[in-house]
Amino acid sequence: MSLEPSSTKKSVPDSSPLGTPANSPTCAHPGTSTTASGPTTKAREDVFSRRQKRFIVFLISMVGLFSPLASNIYIPALPLITKALNTTEGLINLTITIYLVFQGLSPTFWASLADSYGRRRFYIGTMTVFIAACIGLGETNSLAPMLVLRAIQACGASSVISIGAGIVGDISTPAERGSYMGWYGVGNFIGPCVGPVLGGVLAQTLGYHSVFWFLAISGGVATLFLFVFLPETHPSITGDGSILPAKSHLSMVQLLFYRDRRAKEIGDVEKDDQSALERMRAWEATKPPRRKLNFLTPFKYLIEWDIFLVCAMSSFIYAAYYALLTTQPQLFSDIYHLTELQIGLTFIPGGVGGLIGTVLGGKVVDYYYRYYARLEVAKGRTPSNRDEPNGTTENLERGNPGAELEDGTRPSTAASKLAAKAAPSLHFPIEKARLRAMPAYLFVFCASIVSYGWVVKQRVHLAVPLIFQFINAYCLTGVFAIVNTLLVDLCPGSSASVTATLNVARCTLGAAATAVVSYILAACGAGWTFVIFAALCIVVCTPSIWAVGRWGSKQRAKRARAAQK
Repeated sequence: MSLEPSSTKKSVPDSSPLGTPANSPTCAHPGTSTTASGPTTKAREDVFSRRQKRFIVFLISMVGLFSPLASNIYIPALPLITKALNTTEGLINLTITIYLVFQGLSPTFWASLADSYGRRRFYIGTMTVFIAACIGLGETNSLAPMLVLRAIQACGASSVISIGAGIVGDISTPAERGSYMGWYGVGNFIGPCVGPVLGGVLAQTLGYHSVFWFLAISGGVATLFLFVFLPETHPSITGDGSILPAKSHLSMVQLLFYRDRRAKEIGDVEKDDQSALERMRAWEATKPPRRKLNFLTPFKYLIEWDIFLVCAMSSFIYAAYYALLTTQPQLFSDIYHLTELQIGLTFIPGGVGGLIGTVLGGKVVDYYYRYYARLEVAKGRTPSNRDEPNGTTENLERGNPGAELEDGTRPSTAASKLAAKAAPSLHFPIEKARLRAMPAYLFVFCASIVSYGWVVKQRVHLAVPLIFQFINAYCLTGVFAIVNTLLVDLCPGSSASVTATLNVARCTLGAAATAVVSYILAACGAGWTFVIFAALCIVVCTPSIWAVGRWGSKQRAKRARAAQK
């Protein structure tokens, strides 16, 4: 039996840190794994151990920083670029607007491919596009080619965000997804934290071209790490993880480490060894059908009213924050008379606030999931769609499973842990669980951004607006942790596509805010400018939170029934 065609290649059992769990070397029956005690049902999220998941999230988080890094690293150099290209501030801001537009649109293309054909190859491919664009930007000296190359740069860099979210959705359970999404978001805020500082230093010492050469070199190093270490995670390719997929989906580490074992397995299959053939058939049976490629899928999700409202919440808050970032160099230069390097340093408080907010925000999301899981257990029903293998509970909840519920009762520890581990069922109020902390983040964010505008207008000491920047970024990343996790929960199996949907909405509004904020600022001043943005956030987000929490579960059930037809 030949195994050479890539569509029919058979592969070997894996127990590597980047492959499959050490306790599942074979697959005796569809959806099961063989252990010392016999066949046990094996959950899709158990393909990777906790250590493997952490490494994968760390890897994609570090690569995920390039999208915001490319957007923010040259903001401190905007006045310098304006002078070098002999253009106006409004025209040079188009380089930011165009980046945001294509940052929103391009993931719809890449995410659809990743949801149908796997994550790894497109993750590496989009980073290659990014590197090529950065090299071109490093050589350009006029506005027109800069605009074109910024669009191409966005097409490459922005797609790692949606594909990375898809990877997190592949490897995590609902009970742990918030924390993993939080850690994944760390990379997204390392970019805004270090980007402006690096951009200020590079632009002031080596010129603005050095900013793009730095991105090209660092992007090349990151892509090399992906090529060597990143495994494929898509369930239609990896199945239950008991056997490695075809060579084209393997990392270099997997290819080198399991070369001999792979050759033996291929030989057994070619010799029609019945045990090897049975393992292969059982593994194939665990793989869900490959999703039909549809580039309109991310846009179709916007027709779903609950997804539309969730995206709107995040998008208006993101637009308000990006309006603040875009105007910061101009305001701080005019009011506080800072240099490019000093302006770059003023972005550090926001970056630090974002880093802290994304990690703690993920833990808050998981805490409320466990809380509502315990409520379901107290009502006599489990929020799960499946049972844990042999009644075991790996990756158990980390909170206080014996905490009292609202009615004063205490569900059993085992039941609480099982509920937190399992995938949520249709009756589980996942919308309420995820959105529980959203009002607090929203109102603190709005109060902080209004305060920021007025203290800048009144020329209060620089430390005060920087404190408000920290608070703004902290709340923003808390919102991101909530929204990203909820969208993956609402659209299982299409996590990359639905994240691309969010990207479209968020970057569209971000681009609009960038395009108009300088005119609003000139007409109203800093104080009233951010009052307007805060008011828009409250008007849009408050009813959206209530509507999704109140009726979202019905829409989710309707979507699930339609998918089963």
